[in-house]
Amino acid sequence: MQGFLNSTMDKLKVRDDTLEATMTTLKKQVEELKKELIVYKVTLGNGMLASGLKINVLKLKEFKRKRSTRDVDNSLWRMEQYFFTMKIENDATKNEFRKKFHPQYAKKKGRAKLHRLTQQRTIQEYY
Repeated sequence: MQGFLNSTMDKLKVRDDTLEATMTTLKKQVEELKKELIVYKVTLGNGMLASGLKINVLKLKEFKRKRSTRDVDNSLWRMEQYFFTMKIENDATKNEFRKKFHPQYAKKKGRAKLHRLTQQRTIQEYY
């Protein structure tokens, strides 16, 4: 009878050691997951804060006169940065905004002004 109890106790000790090792491993994994969760929460929290903030971006000036290619490129780049900063993703909103500043729009506007331009005096009076 004592032999049976000893063998049962040995088996229980082995199982107990196995369970303790498993519990230790699981505790380590839980701690690692908690650390990961904190990192994800911070990352998502910062992303949510960044998307919720409104940043004042300088408004672009309309094209009113002849500009160099570099100025046009810089203006278009600033416009794209404005869209990115303000998180404007809707194409309709982008197109509406671009109409105000796009060189083609300025070209059409300039041509319309030229068509409305009329000579009021003689050429000699302009000098």
